This record gives sequence, structure tokens and C-alpha cells, in this order.
Amino acid sequence: MQRNGNWIVVLSLLCFAELAGSLETTLVFATLPSVIRRYGDPIAAAWLVTGFFLVAGASSALCGRLGDLFGRSRVLVIVLAIATAGSVLSATATNLWVIILGRSIQGTAGALLPLCYGLAREHLPAPKLPFGLAAVTAIASLGAAAGFLVGGAIVDHWQWQDIFTVSAVLGGAALCLCILMLPASRPVPKSQRGADLLGGVLFAPAVGLVLLGINQFSSAGLTMRPLLIVAAGIAILAVWVRHELRQEHPLIDIRLLAQKPVALANVNALLVALGTYQVMQIFPILIQQPRWTGIGFGLSATMTGLLKVPSNIASALGALWAGRLARFYGGQSAILVGAILGLFAWLGLLLGRDNLWLVLVLVSCSSAGVVVSLTGTIAVIVDRVPAERTSEATGVTMVLRMMFQALGAQIVAAIFAAGRIGAAAGKETYLTPSAVVGSLAFVVAVCICTVLNAEALRRSIRPGPPTARAGDAALLVGEPQ
Repeated sequence: MQRNGNWIVVLSLLCFAELAGSLETTLVFATLPSVIRRYGDPIAAAWLVTGFFLVAGASSALCGRLGDLFGRSRVLVIVLAIATAGSVLSATATNLWVIILGRSIQGTAGALLPLCYGLAREHLPAPKLPFGLAAVTAIASLGAAAGFLVGGAIVDHWQWQDIFTVSAVLGGAALCLCILMLPASRPVPKSQRGADLLGGVLFAPAVGLVLLGINQFSSAGLTMRPLLIVAAGIAILAVWVRHELRQEHPLIDIRLLAQKPVALANVNALLVALGTYQVMQIFPILIQQPRWTGIGFGLSATMTGLLKVPSNIASALGALWAGRLARFYGGQSAILVGAILGLFAWLGLLLGRDNLWLVLVLVSCSSAGVVVSLTGTIAVIVDRVPAERTSEATGVTMVLRMMFQALGAQIVAAIFAAGRIGAAAGKETYLTPSAVVGSLAFVVAVCICTVLNAEALRRSIRPGPPTARAGDAALLVGEPQ
């Protein structure tokens, strides 16, 4: 395999591209309270999160495979161009739903991390590859953490849509540098191509219809229209499953989910994404909502970003500990520890939400629990699937995480929409205490299911030493929460 002589330049380009992508992921979270106040629609605001992760899930599966077939450098440039175009659209639009459309197009940036991993493996010398992968992962984590802080500062000092201007500038700069300096990748010969493109995209509209139906339930109630929308989404999902099962080389191999430990590990990933990942929506509300509403601390968006930093540090420390835990005791033990830590944290938030310092400590515990739990998930999967199927199997897990994070965002938004203060025209919109408490109770309920699933997984795996590969799972977890 050909390596680029100046590997430092290649690694720097990959890190800069991933920095642009990871910032796009989290810049919007600190702006959500401002969007809710301005437009008075928590569900529409949640689509800034949902649309991004729906497209990110499809992109991470589809573009990774396209990179293998047509050249990762070429696909990386195309992904950066599309994501930057989405940023420009959101920055210049005046209608909220057009802004959401641009934000959804930004979701193609979800493909950057797997593409950067592949390019690092392709162009870095073998002795430098572990360092390169760690560097890209670290940039992804730091960029996600910085996005919360940068987004808060933008909201406090400029217009909230300026977050998309920042995204467009960074994305455009990364695009130009990669066009000029990133070495080309060798594509797979045409005779060896057999991409299951339909399998890479069909599940996105299926899940999107289910989420739209949930959206409609919150406004129209249990009527025929939302029921038909959900049914259509489920029907398309069934078609997708049937299609994937009939493919000899499916893009997303559902058969990998049949083995019980792998299935339960993926259930853990989707439960974590459905529940504790919603801290990204709930935490800004708790911090920024005025005290007169009956819940919240009335702090600024910039302060929200600063107060989120300890949880990002807890995530990094949790990743270090989780790798050792998975290596010596197995991924199932890490999953159980992470699930219990998450349940403890969210029960504490439900009961002790009026104390700022307690909230910060508990959110940090939750973030550490997320990383520990997901590290265990990857460790179980890596330990249970054939080595040559590792990337495919972990890709399925990534898709599930993104899809159910999007689903959780819509459920939390529906709970928020049930209780609003000042929703009349011309008034800023805030949430009632019952709406915020309801979102906390939802996450607690999901955390209970997560603990039960983790115990079932632990019982399904016979005691024995995990493989050496399991200890490296923290590298694949991604950004801190």
C-alpha cells in the first residue's frame, strides 16, 4: 500500500477536516433555547438536531462504502463540499424550516470521521498509524466539546444563525486545503464494485417518517394522519430489512445482529442514544431558563458552554478507565457499570435539579457513564464478530446511535411542547417545570431499561478473558457527551 512521504501534512489535513465536522455536530446545541424563545416551537427546534443525525447516520454508512469503492480522498472532498453548502444555506435563510433543511444537509459531515480513519490507514506509515487514529479521535472529541462553547459565545454576542457562518468558513477552508494538498486515493477497480447503495439510504426516510409521525402526535393527537405516517415509515423499514437480508454483500449486514451478545450490545447503544444522549437538549434548558419560570438558573449561553466543559473532561477520563475495564473484565462489565452510573446521575438530576453544582456533578457522571457504556458496547462487538467484519459491525452500531439519538430528540421535544410559557404571538417562549421534569423522567425510564438490558447481556456471556482487541474500543466511541 502506498504511503505519502509527508504523513504529517496528511494527518494535519485530516484533523482539520474532522475539526470542521465535529464543530458542526455540537454548535447548534447551545442555541436551542434561543431558537425556542424566538420561534415558540420546541419540536421545530429539535429538528435542527434530528435532521442532522438522520443524514449523518445515512452518510456514515453510505459514504464510508463509497470511499472504499471510488477513493476516500474524492469522497471526503465531496462530503466537505455538501456540508459547507448546507452551512451556507442555513446561514442565509430566513425561514426556520429552510434553516433546518440546510442543517440536515450539514449532516453529511457524519461521514468525515470514518473517512478520516480510512485515509489515515491508507496514507500513514504503519508505525505512525496508532498515533494518527488517536489524533483524529482526539480532534473529534475536542471539536465536539468546543462546539458547545463556541456556539454559546456566538449566541450571546451575535445572531444565533452566525453559527452556520462559522461552519461555512471552516468547511470551506478544509475543502480548499484538501483539494490542493490531500493525496488521491486509489479506487477499487470497476470489476470489483458491488455497492448496495439502496441499503445505505433507504433506512433514513423510513426513520424520518417515524419521527415525523411522532412530531404529528404532539400537535394532532392520536389521529389518522400521524398513524399513517408512522405506518409508512415502518413499512419502508420492513422493505429495507428484507432488501438487506437478500443481498449477498449488504451495505449494512443485519445478520450481524442475530448473535445474542451482539444484539444486546447494540440494544445498549440505542438505549444510551435514546436516553442519556438527550443531555445535549436538556442541559442548556436547565442552565439558561430564567428562574422566574420555576426551573432553571438563568445563565447565559456562553456560561452554558463553560459549564459543559467538566462533563467533557469526565468523558475523556471515562474513556481511559473504560478501556482498561473492558480489557480486563470484558465489555459486558463496562456496559453494566456505565448503565448504573447513568441511572444514578439521571435519578439525581430528577431529584436535585435545583442545585447548580449538583447538576454539574451529575451531568459529568452521566457523560462518563455514556463513554464507559459505549466503550463496553464496542468491546463486546469487536470480541464477537470476525476480525474482517469489525468495521461493518461497528458501523451498524454507529447508525443505531445516530438514529435513536434523533428519535430521542423528537420525544424530548414532544414533552417540551406539552408545556410552554408565553407561547402567544409576540412573546418569548419558555418551558414549564412539568415539561422539563417530564423530560428528565423519560431519560430515567430509559436508563432503567438500559440497566436491565446490561444485566441480561452480562448473563448471556460466559466468563472468560476478553481478547486484546477489546481494550482498544475507547478509540471508536467518538465525541464526548
